[in-house]
Amino acid sequence: MYGFNNLVVNVGLMAHADALFHFSFNGALLFLVLYLFKKNNFLLLLGFAIFTGLCASTKINGFMLLIVFAFSLVITADITRKNFKKYASHMLIAGIISLCIFILLNPFTYSSPINKIVSMAQWRIAIATEGQRDLYPESFLSSKSERISKIVENFYFGEKMKDYNRLVFVEKNSNFSLWYIHLIYFSLIGYIRLAYGTYKRNRYEAVLLSAFLIIIVIMSYYLLLDWGRYYVHLILFFLLFQFIGISSIFDGIIFYYRQNIMNKSHNYVKSRPTRE
Repeated sequence: MYGFNNLVVNVGLMAHADALFHFSFNGALLFLVLYLFKKNNFLLLLGFAIFTGLCASTKINGFMLLIVFAFSLVITADITRKNFKKYASHMLIAGIISLCIFILLNPFTYSSPINKIVSMAQWRIAIATEGQRDLYPESFLSSKSERISKIVENFYFGEKMKDYNRLVFVEKNSNFSLWYIHLIYFSLIGYIRLAYGTYKRNRYEAVLLSAFLIIIVIMSYYLLLDWGRYYVHLILFFLLFQFIGISSIFDGIIFYYRQNIMNKSHNYVKSRPTRE
């Protein structure tokens, strides 16, 4: 379903940097997950750093992947005094390699990398804040709370909900409204499942939930325009939450069947009189 998502397909066909950002963002997440749960393999760390550098080169906010990496490593790794240097060096290596790739692909930064990167970020924010606010006032998001609420609205409640959730071969005005309503319930169950798993110290679920929340918080700082292509990297998370919700429902049905139907059948067999 991810590959046929309407927003994913449309952004992929647009002549913008968002398609490359989306590709490198997902590539970095893939290497991150493999690295975390494959005994911290250095080659996987290298793959993550390379894709993070490429992602940040398309859009500077791609550096948020380093923050996700740091939090995920703290959650999954049993960090002690003995192995602290190992994990600290891995964080440092990921940051240095991704930064070097970014600098290599941006000649503007050669003379003074750190200062030029800071000025580049400030310039982009100024252009988006001042220029695009005047050009697209109907799409401009002025506050952090408005940006977060717009994310939720676009995926679950607003007019854009069908564009963000439907499959590309499903007509926008087709009678699938009931399915879109169910997405809210599936996702809500998925959130509860992940929150409970995090509480129970399930590392997989804790990483997924924390990565999503970190990205949302960071987006509340840089998401200035309500344009679909700026949300595309969230599709993966929302689909995962929906499928986790559906999976949890099936798990509940199976558990109920085993606990009730099977026990009743077992008790019935035991209660039947035996023939001598």
